[in-house]
Amino acid sequence: MTFQEDDSVELLLAMNLKFKGQKLEMSRARKPKLKTKANNYVEGATKIFVGAIPSKVTLDEFREYFATYGPIEDICLPMKNKAKGINRGHGFVNFVYPLSAKLTVEQYKNHFLRAKWVI
Repeated sequence: MTFQEDDSVELLLAMNLKFKGQKLEMSRARKPKLKTKANNYVEGATKIFVGAIPSKVTLDEFREYFATYGPIEDICLPMKNKAKGINRGHGFVNFVYPLSAKLTVEQYKNHFLRAKWVI
């Protein structure tokens, strides 16, 4: 449950509530941790994973965007429905040079395809 007021949470936590004779165990939710894996780079790597790709992004769009970071050796954008042009929402870019992959990963907060952030 989500509450607008912290006081509501405190009141609920202080109550001794039961359901079908069993005491309900309640606790305050933890704040979600920031995911940092998206910006981890393994030295010398040339291949990166890209997730959260909008479903209608084409292979050409995908290639054109990441080619701005350097020459691409291979690129993969798996399709969910090839006839309708719907991708699976993730892909792989294998750059020729490790520096291209490193720069791409370091700038992960700035990657947008069709106005949607991709990681």
